[in-house]
Amino acid sequence: MRQMMVCRRPATLLLAALLTVPCAGLRAAPRADTAFFVHPLLEAEDAPLVALHRDGTLHYALYRDRGSADARNIVPDFSRAGYHGGGVALPARAALPVRIVLHPAAGGDDHARIQQAIDTVSARTPDARGVRGVVLLARGRYTVSQSLRIASSGVVLRGEGRGAEGTVIRSTTSARLGRIIEVGEREPSRLLNTAGVPLTGIASERVPVGALRVALDAATGLRVGEPIVLRRTPNAA
Repeated sequence: MRQMMVCRRPATLLLAALLTVPCAGLRAAPRADTAFFVHPLLEAEDAPLVALHRDGTLHYALYRDRGSADARNIVPDFSRAGYHGGGVALPARAALPVRIVLHPAAGGDDHARIQQAIDTVSARTPDARGVRGVVLLARGRYTVSQSLRIASSGVVLRGEGRGAEGTVIRSTTSARLGRIIEVGEREPSRLLNTAGVPLTGIASERVPVGALRVALDAATGLRVGEPIVLRRTPNAA
């Protein structure tokens, strides 16, 4: 799975009580090859890109790239992303204990004290739900020179309000891929050792967005259920 990050410096993060992302009224375009997909696809030309079916499943319509005559892509399936892999309701705010409350300080770098609060809550024993507690950043502006890291599960970093009048974290890092908040343990960088591993090419000229199937030049040496690695070599474009 490819990931794309767009970073600008200085970066600003708004911690809000509720995040709403409006979607434009995108519509499907004429269909192309559908062999790449396992999801139910909508047939109507004016179908929405994603629709909730009466049986509770999501159905998708193909959309085209800019400048392309054919619709070949679907919206990527993020249904297993998020809390407990999706499908589980978020716990009520009132049910999460607030362990530490921080308030804006006059100038300076807030990274150390926010990180210390996160680490303190992370060291607590989780309850039966797996919850350790909340670090609450009271309404106002905070500046961090490094990424904040939440390495333990059950820890919530919460803000107050929304927009510029709520909790705002501003990053001053100059790192090219610097993030304001990182979640999870760091994985060591490593080059894949391909010695003795069967290598084959992808036969398809193009693999669309949202694809869960690809055609290979050969499947010799591959077995059902074993992990595979997709290696992408970008061109000059």
